[in-house]
Amino acid sequence: MFIDKVTTASWGKLTGPKDLHINWHVPSLAEIEFAVELFSSQAETALETITALLTSSSKVKRDGTGKEWSDDMSRNLVLLRLLLAGIAYLVNTEAPTSRSTNEGKSDVARDLGVEMDQEQDATLEGLNLGEQADDEIQPSFTYACGYFFQDNQQELYTKIHALRDRIGQSLHEVHVFLIREQQDDVACFNALYTVC
Repeated sequence: MFIDKVTTASWGKLTGPKDLHINWHVPSLAEIEFAVELFSSQAETALETITALLTSSSKVKRDGTGKEWSDDMSRNLVLLRLLLAGIAYLVNTEAPTSRSTNEGKSDVARDLGVEMDQEQDATLEGLNLGEQADDEIQPSFTYACGYFFQDNQQELYTKIHALRDRIGQSLHEVHVFLIREQQDDVACFNALYTVC
């Protein structure tokens, strides 16, 4: 095995901060467009497959003995997990979703499926669930990176967030279906929970 002497000379070397020059890659618009197109095409295919698997007209039958249905569902859930992880840099986590509509319920109450009056709902929303406040974090240095889109009306921005919202809706539908029809399908539940 050949090891370059230049490579071995730099192993374990401590570099001072003043001598450290990192050229960070900043993606171009063309690279972002490609990432969004790849994300979109793969996610659409996975969502179509998942939707088909949830209907009774699915080509793959849930006969109780075979693993084909479970394997197909798990495979597509894993694909969604990887796609969401890969596109995470382009997602604005502060963006409103279809869940944050003005239905008069907090997200917590909606998730729990309970009815609350406005006072109870306000109390629930105001709970500090152990998360550290943003103003307590004191960054010592800010890297030249961050959220790509400056305009939330940009076509790529709306495409990513609309598709991400549809993925979330589909994951909810999968969860409801698994609880109702496939309670013992451990592989599907594992794949679903790793996506969330």
